[in-house]
Amino acid sequence: MISGKAEGLDRSGWEIGPWDDEPDWAHGIADNGLHYAIRRNGLGALSGYVGVPEGHDLFEARLNEWWSRPLSVKLVSIHGGITYSGFDFKLHQSPALPDNLWWLGFDCAHFGDRLPGLRTSSRVYRDFDYVRQGVIRLASALLTPLEALALTHDSNESPTEERS
Repeated sequence: MISGKAEGLDRSGWEIGPWDDEPDWAHGIADNGLHYAIRRNGLGALSGYVGVPEGHDLFEARLNEWWSRPLSVKLVSIHGGITYSGFDFKLHQSPALPDNLWWLGFDCAHFGDRLPGLRTSSRVYRDFDYVRQGVIRLASALLTPLEALALTHDSNESPTEERS
């Protein structure tokens, strides 16, 4: 995983907190080969994203289309649910991410979440490690196309064999 601080992120109205010592962005590759990313928005909330390649059941699936598609995904509980899907993904100063991935993401700017840019004391701050664990769980729940294909065939059959 590579990570860093975002140039130009205005923290002038933020109080001092654990976010001061955390990265503002990160990019990595999960054990199953899917790219993941984390980024901080202008209010200081972190969001997590996982990119799926063409051929994946969720490639180009809009949020309101998911349940009408056949899915090769294990349902995973993610903070606030999936709140983003799309190609248009920017990650501060991260080295170039593949541009042919469909990104699925969640954010930590929901009711009850503490945002460093808003002065509140009774909310829970979802830190970098929390979001990193979330993207790893999401990435592992999104089966790659080859894993999905393996689930639809017996291990003794090749994918092109007809069943009798």
